[in-house]
Amino acid sequence: MDRKKILILILLLFIQTCKASILDKMKELQKEGKVLELAILCNEHKDQEYKEICNTAWDETGRRIDQILSQQADLPFLRVSVDQKTKKQVEEIFSKNPALKDRYLPIWKKIVQE
Repeated sequence: MDRKKILILILLLFIQTCKASILDKMKELQKEGKVLELAILCNEHKDQEYKEICNTAWDETGRRIDQILSQQADLPFLRVSVDQKTKKQVEEIFSKNPALKDRYLPIWKKIVQE
């Protein structure tokens, strides 16, 4: 093989290894129940091979946001307090996912304490 073909082969192997490690990371986050972190990773990697795990992540992220917002029902006169890490993750998800942003952002701004 000539040098150019070897370099291309090495590059392809490197790309494949990176993709496998991304999928492994996604599975690890899913297993650990780190839904918001998984959703953020899905925002960065929208390839077809991640579609199933990311669709699950979006569904679970929606449920997690619903859970946070439902705290308002228990405290109708107060705004909901969310830890900074979670708040930052949710806001990052909103910035990169128009569907979740459209669905939740107006309510999030009204209910979640600054």
